[in-house]
Amino acid sequence: MDNQVIIDRPLKIVVASGKGGTGKTSVAVNMALACDRDISLLDCDVEAPNSHLFFQNNDNLENNCHDEFFDSIEEFSVSVPEFNDNLCNGCGFCKTICKFNAITMILNKPLFFTELCHSCEACFKICAMGAITPVKKMIGKIRRKKINDKLSLTDGILNVSEAKSPPLIKKIIKTYAGKGLCIIDAPPGTSCPVVAASYSADYAILVTEPTPFGLSDLKLAVDTLRQLKIKFGVVINKYDGDFGKVKKYCEDEKIELLGIIPFDIKIAQIYSKGGIIVNELPFMRDLFSKILEKALSEAVK
Repeated sequence: MDNQVIIDRPLKIVVASGKGGTGKTSVAVNMALACDRDISLLDCDVEAPNSHLFFQNNDNLENNCHDEFFDSIEEFSVSVPEFNDNLCNGCGFCKTICKFNAITMILNKPLFFTELCHSCEACFKICAMGAITPVKKMIGKIRRKKINDKLSLTDGILNVSEAKSPPLIKKIIKTYAGKGLCIIDAPPGTSCPVVAASYSADYAILVTEPTPFGLSDLKLAVDTLRQLKIKFGVVINKYDGDFGKVKKYCEDEKIELLGIIPFDIKIAQIYSKGGIIVNELPFMRDLFSKILEKALSEAVK
């Protein structure tokens, strides 16, 4: 695309959605491949990362969607408390200081609920008896792949049964966002994982669909980003000739419409096979490139 926005500092563009199934990951992947820029693509939907599926051998997906696809894999751990009952004097200060209610006292002894712990480390630091020491708990892993000379992919995958994804998401962004342009594929919805993926972004692209459900969840996502004070625009996906009430909502709220992706059988067939739209339908490359450039022009203001 001509007249690319000049980037003179690291920029993070988060691609988010109020609900799953809007095409958020597809937009993130195709934007990353459509423009002639060095890009770090971070898949922060760590409970179900799927960006890597687009880059694999789609003739043999069953055997290629595992760790072997990636160039490197590292374990990710958080610190959790370990209690020494012999040193504990039963003061209960650790229970008082834990704002997540991960510690309670039973018969003057601490009872720890690891699922509630947010690894804030407050209990380690306030125990005057030295009865609490940190231990490492492995909750997931970070996987990396060099896609081509300009694009690198990093994702995270949370262990089954783990309840808290924000620490893993924050680690991915802090370590691998890079010094240039970073596209973050956020989890769907508006809960804590989305906030963790979005809070440091320079701009957000909200992907929605022209349906009542799409509009309802778009409003929640808009409210979330406004509270985070993050600039954003909207992409309408699966447009079939009827905007419903989505376009009018954007106009009424003065939200910039970054692009409209048609509801097309060819696109659906490509997506269903794990294909990349801009590679198989080259005329779509300009659309995805323009979406990203519009987002960048707003981000650098």
